[in-house]
Amino acid sequence: MIDDPYFLATAFAAGLSLGGLYLGTLWFTLRRLHQTRHPELWVLASTACRIGLLLSAWHWISGGQWQGLLACLLGFLVMRFGAVRLARAGLNQKIV
Repeated sequence: MIDDPYFLATAFAAGLSLGGLYLGTLWFTLRRLHQTRHPELWVLASTACRIGLLLSAWHWISGGQWQGLLACLLGFLVMRFGAVRLARAGLNQKIV
C-alpha cells in the first residue's frame, strides 16, 4: 500500500478533472451531431479519442500502481454520478 496520502489525493483530484473533461467533451459531441454530415463517424472518432486519452492519462497519473489507478477511477466515478444527479435535477425543474 502507498504511504503517501498526497499521491492518492492528487490522483483522486486528477480523476475528478478527467471525469469533467470526459463528460464535457461527450456533451460537446452530442450538441454538434445535428451539424455534421456523418454523425456516426463523429461519434466513433470522439469516443475513440475520449477513451484513448482517458486510459492514457489514468496510466500516466497512477504511475503503474493500482492504488493510484483506483483513486483516479474513484474520482472519475464521483464526477460521473454528480453530473448525472445534476442533469436529472435540471430535467425535473419546470421550464418557464
